[in-house]
Amino acid sequence: VLAPNGCIYFAPFNARRVLCITAEGSMQHVGPDIPGYDKYAADGILAPDGCIYFAPFNAEQALCIDAEGRVALGGPEMPGARKYFAGGALAPNGCIYFAPFQADRVLRVNADGNAELLEPEIPGYGARYMAGGVLAPNGCIYFAPCSADHVLCINTEGTVELLGPAIEKKNAFQAAGVLAPNGCIYFAPAKFERVLCIDAEGNVELLGPEQYETDEEAGNYVAGGVLAPNGCIYFAPSVAAQVLCINVEGAVELLGPDLDFDYDAAKYCAGGVLA
Repeated sequence: VLAPNGCIYFAPFNARRVLCITAEGSMQHVGPDIPGYDKYAADGILAPDGCIYFAPFNAEQALCIDAEGRVALGGPEMPGARKYFAGGALAPNGCIYFAPFQADRVLRVNADGNAELLEPEIPGYGARYMAGGVLAPNGCIYFAPCSADHVLCINTEGTVELLGPAIEKKNAFQAAGVLAPNGCIYFAPAKFERVLCIDAEGNVELLGPEQYETDEEAGNYVAGGVLAPNGCIYFAPSVAAQVLCINVEGAVELLGPDLDFDYDAAKYCAGGVLA
């Protein structure tokens, strides 16, 4: 994450310390040794106060890098493994929200930097939410379910809601959603059959042609989509055969020839970048 001081910070997974790329381009480690393994997996978020926060995966506390570049652990101690994987989202109230992976509650970092766990407990098992949250024009943040049953919404009051029909599919959505010019958010399916859409009013619906299901490790689409200058959103296929496009009308299309590749292997997993 790029900080206001011009440095870029990376939280440790199996490394012992935070990695910093300074504004001059040199590399250094900062902060104390952080014990454990598989410590931080979710992307960090820059808060309005200039601090960067990372939610714990196997670590027991949230990681904070303050505006001066100092590293500290904070918030409640959270035992257990694989707690938070999805990237957090900054809400208009100045708080940052992280959806649970194998934790059972949403983690909130308040505008004053204090971290807390929110009610209610999120039902489900395994990887509840894997894709990063998206802030909608209505001020709500939405997370698509991976193995949870419902879309997770952080409403404008900062409370947690579960929305829409039950998905009831393991590893349904894994790629981060994209906000379209029409105010809707679109999530491409991993091991689900259709595209998930959250419209400008916060309604949840399923769109487009059914994608074939797969029992492979990777789903149909796992790479984050990209909004192009033409107003369309594009998702590269993982084990699906074609590029997935959400056009300017909000309709779902499959583009181009089938990409000839081994069915067992994932073609594209990293999100695209607009040049």
